[in-house]
Amino acid sequence: MTRVGLFNELIQDADYLWNQCEQPAGRHHDLELARWDREAPHRFIMNWPSPPFGTRKAGGWKRYVYKALRKNTSPLRVPFGYEWLGHDPARTTILIYEPPALIPERWMDLARTHCARVYAPDPRATHPIVLPSMWTFEDDIHTLRALPPNEADKVLPLVAISSGKPPGKSLIEGHLARLEFYRKLRAAGVDLSLFGRGLPGDTRPRGPVASKANVLRPARCALVIENYAEGDMYVTEKLWDALICWALPLYFGPAAPERLIPPESFIRLPDLADRGVETVRQALADTGLWRSRLEAIAEARRRAMGDLRLVEWIRREIPSWMRTAST
Repeated sequence: MTRVGLFNELIQDADYLWNQCEQPAGRHHDLELARWDREAPHRFIMNWPSPPFGTRKAGGWKRYVYKALRKNTSPLRVPFGYEWLGHDPARTTILIYEPPALIPERWMDLARTHCARVYAPDPRATHPIVLPSMWTFEDDIHTLRALPPNEADKVLPLVAISSGKPPGKSLIEGHLARLEFYRKLRAAGVDLSLFGRGLPGDTRPRGPVASKANVLRPARCALVIENYAEGDMYVTEKLWDALICWALPLYFGPAAPERLIPPESFIRLPDLADRGVETVRQALADTGLWRSRLEAIAEARRRAMGDLRLVEWIRREIPSWMRTAST
């Protein structure tokens, strides 16, 4: 059994990624996933390492100045996370699960300094890659696989789950375009159930949800709008959440899905303007569309919860880390 220490930006849950594993308690075939284990033979970081609660705070007095000025404290937290983790690049790898537009050069420099391998949907990474699949549900993978498609439960024509300003992050062009598209859909009279935190009042949100599954499972279609639309490597949990819940994604973003899943398992929006609104209208008007795409959705779900998932990707990369560390 190969033990892998897991470290992720601000995630404090000890069972992080256990819901993707085939066996209980973070065991996945020959891997054991252990939160915050700095002494593990292999250490895997998502975005940047975040120490557990109770560790001394990053930045000292600077942190209080940043907070007083309402400045983002990430420039203090990211270097401190690496300091806490300890410098051992040969057995450390990182996957940056963010679009290039949100990753400043100093963060990429830190990653390349502290990690032998830097994976990201970004040409600046040592290993540019298409992002592995992730999802946000707590259910174990066996429960999710067994979830059947049930037309009788599909009482919401179209659902979107979003946020206004993501916590701790700056709005980029993609965030603003997504919010404007909600306004266009509202103005066009599209039947949209919009959920999320911090959304502007004129988008008519229905409030945050405790679990995305509660609104995705009863939806025939789900708006999946990435905040970054360039290239063919960036794709996030937004797409996988919808598919795992048997909702047909109406998708706007990079061309990564075409590389990963059947094209019939989602509908690509041509833009976030008038043509995009019309594509949404046509999808909702075709009441048989969801059922006609079920076979493709089923295959996309199988891949997302199979070889494409993050824990499988980690498992495939472990031998490369071992060879790198031994040379």
